[in-house]
Amino acid sequence: HKSHQSGRDVDIGYFVHNNKEQRRFVDTNKRTIDAEKTWALLEALMRYGKVKYVFVDYDLQPSLKEAAQDAGWPEHVLNTIFQFPRGSSAHAGIFRHSPGHDNHFHIRFSCAKDDMKCLE
Repeated sequence: HKSHQSGRDVDIGYFVHNNKEQRRFVDTNKRTIDAEKTWALLEALMRYGKVKYVFVDYDLQPSLKEAAQDAGWPEHVLNTIFQFPRGSSAHAGIFRHSPGHDNHFHIRFSCAKDDMKCLE
């Protein structure tokens, strides 16, 4: 769709409990998400240093933030990464609510330094 035209966007389904195989994106909530595994993937991407935004349903952010805390991320860093608990309309954090992201998360990567045509 429109936001995936520059090659900097990707949609990825959430890991769910019991390693349930998914052939398509499935609705996920705080009871079904495997936040630890989902965070492990997100953490690897975040450490790469090129993630601009992660669009994720606001109701899933507390579980992901808790998994990040359990993985050793300090609270002051997580407060800059997560929109939660400021509210789903707050313009803060890399992880932000966007409607329609309860069955997958959307990652937007930053422009490459040598791509003069890319607009942030």
